[in-house]
Amino acid sequence: MAMIFLYESDGVKPTSVQRVNIDCAGYLENGELFWTTMKDVAEKNGKYDARQDQAGRYVPFDMPYNETASLIAGFREAMLNMKIGDKARVFIPYYLGYGERGNPPVIPANANLVFDIELASIKE
Repeated sequence: MAMIFLYESDGVKPTSVQRVNIDCAGYLENGELFWTTMKDVAEKNGKYDARQDQAGRYVPFDMPYNETASLIAGFREAMLNMKIGDKARVFIPYYLGYGERGNPPVIPANANLVFDIELASIKE
């Protein structure tokens, strides 16, 4: 996994018993957006879905800030290296992502992934 901070905040580092709200966008290695919590990113990439919007899915998702988080390994590792307000771009090789099988039909086998991640807040 490789991680570049796009913005480093003065935010707090959550504790392992807290949950965080995460905004993110996931891309295949070729730059194709496959999922996002951000409406503007979906629109810019031609992936906006009005049904997703109406269902309230363009919002940060919450996740425990610890090793139990049900995320792919590379995403979890990146999250645990971030503070509230940090923004990072993370390259996740296939073996820390969805592996040799991928996650069809969206993520092909052996897919390296790139995520833009922001720790938006601590869940109240």
